[in-house]
Amino acid sequence: MFRKATEEEMNIDATGRKGGMRSPHLGNLKWPFAKMEVGDAIEITIGEYGPQNPQAYVSTYGYKVGKKFRSRKITPDTYSIWRIA
Repeated sequence: MFRKATEEEMNIDATGRKGGMRSPHLGNLKWPFAKMEVGDAIEITIGEYGPQNPQAYVSTYGYKVGKKFRSRKITPDTYSIWRIA
């Protein structure tokens, strides 16, 4: 009655794009936060990785993956971000 889906069919999401539900804008693909170890720090300028505010993005990313970050606004367009846990 039913046929088995091929590997290729299983990798196509509802919109017809390959790759499933994974967004190309996740931290481990676009931002450097996924590569950071505890104690690492980075300075990010707005526009360096995209138009988003790095402070807001790292907060959301940390909540989703269970990592903790601290961020400080250094200048109006530069942020320092530390991985603390």
